[in-house]
Amino acid sequence: MKYLKVLGLAAVAAMVVMAFGAGSASAAVKLCVKGVSDGKCPTGKEEYNGSHIEAKVTNPPGAVLTTNITTVTCTESVVTLSSKGATEPTGEVTNLSFTGCKTSANQACTVEVVNLPYTSHIEGAVEGTNTSKLRVTDEVGAGAKVVCGFVINCTFTTKEATLTGHNITTPTTTEFTAVKVPLTRNGGICPTTAEWTASYSVTTPEGFTVH
Repeated sequence: MKYLKVLGLAAVAAMVVMAFGAGSASAAVKLCVKGVSDGKCPTGKEEYNGSHIEAKVTNPPGAVLTTNITTVTCTESVVTLSSKGATEPTGEVTNLSFTGCKTSANQACTVEVVNLPYTSHIEGAVEGTNTSKLRVTDEVGAGAKVVCGFVINCTFTTKEATLTGHNITTPTTTEFTAVKVPLTRNGGICPTTAEWTASYSVTTPEGFTVH
């Protein structure tokens, strides 16, 4: 009887491994760019084996910090990721910047990014969907110090932010969107609540899409 129980447990474990493996395969990441069709990517694309990925915030509305005090909108924001290749999802956010930032009352703000680099992880689109994910994590906190005159002087961070990716056609690229990511606050003049919303379109390399 004990031997039969062991066999039963082994069978269940094997089924779990098989199910996990199938699920992982269906969501395996594949980074594609404009190029000679290689059979691994959609027509007119090839796998991206480079390391540099750059994305810019889409306008409007730009990158938006919503707080109970005011709303800060940055019209320009650029993020740079270092990738390990077409099928390697883990990399780093090596650069992040925010400019053209103002409050809803038109008060100019400075935004200084803190704690770079951050770990980045791209998850491939689930089979049958057009939705991928970009997860950005940092043990200390990814974010920035925001100073808007005497209104805000606060550092906003998060240990994990998930951006949802969609492949678009005009232009052909992937757009990653973060919606109302809750932020931790620390500083002299901080609001009681803060959320971050932004969409970034990949501009380099050309024709970048996630599959």
